[in-house]
Amino acid sequence: MEEKFIIIEPISKPRSDWATSFKEMRKNGHDELVIDDIFEEETNWE
Repeated sequence: MEEKFIIIEPISKPRSDWATSFKEMRKNGHDELVIDDIFEEETNWE
């Protein structure tokens, strides 16, 4: 905060460390889906 203003600046390279983070998640077993990829309603075509 500067002089009662909030300064918002863009990140220079968004997602630049995602590959490293995903590898670490995999190593720690934190890479499972939280929500199923297919919902039951999507498989019933009536």
